[in-house]
Amino acid sequence: MNSSALKKPHSWQKNIGSYSVLLCASLMLSWSVWAEETSAQKGGTMERSPAEQQMETAARTYFARVTKGDVEGILALFADDAQLINPMTGEEGIRGKAALRTFYQNLVGSLVDYHAGPTDIIIDGNKLVAPLHLEGKTKDGKPIVMNNLNLWTFENGKFKVLRIYMDTYPYRQALSQALGSGDK
Repeated sequence: MNSSALKKPHSWQKNIGSYSVLLCASLMLSWSVWAEETSAQKGGTMERSPAEQQMETAARTYFARVTKGDVEGILALFADDAQLINPMTGEEGIRGKAALRTFYQNLVGSLVDYHAGPTDIIIDGNKLVAPLHLEGKTKDGKPIVMNNLNLWTFENGKFKVLRIYMDTYPYRQALSQALGSGDK
């Protein structure tokens, strides 16, 4: 019989193997306990910082005020020199509370029986992205359903820039029907 094939492991090799197994088991147990505690802190997600919570509250408040047609409440969320950019304003956008007031008065005045709400809120630094779903009717009763993407840049707790990305087709369709042009 070949004696080299039946060599017994040295005692230090047995100890390293045992310690390795114990270390791995300990790390796995510690990680699973940490993951459960972290997940339990906020319904399975990491908790937002106070600044992020303020940003999320501002975005949700914005949608609630748009739905209510509260133009002055909407304007309170913006910095005095804030800018709004969307397909209807062009790439330069509009700037300042007077221009924003006119924009939002036109917006809420053109829709009735509508609801605007975020489908998600994503925050990175001083930027917040919120996909929006809007359903409602134009003043003449035509239904309008649309989705867009709102991207805010915050400064000192206020909206400094709001860029809205949207498919303008639903707006163009509703407007053309309201004006009776039939263009789509």
